[in-house]
Amino acid sequence: MEFKTSDYHQVEAWCMRYIGPRMYYLHNRIGGQGWTIKRATLGGPATIAIEDKHHALMAMLKFGK
Repeated sequence: MEFKTSDYHQVEAWCMRYIGPRMYYLHNRIGGQGWTIKRATLGGPATIAIEDKHHALMAMLKFGK
């Protein structure tokens, strides 16, 4: 499941705590097993993708706009 948010730093910390550790950190993408954050260019909203629908729902409720 995917959703967008402007504050991906909090989402990243939440994912590392509740889903799994960060396995890669690239210039436009951060992620681990079961989650990915695609950062937008020019300050746009980041796209969060979480594989487990239960974790995704919790993240959407907490961080979604």
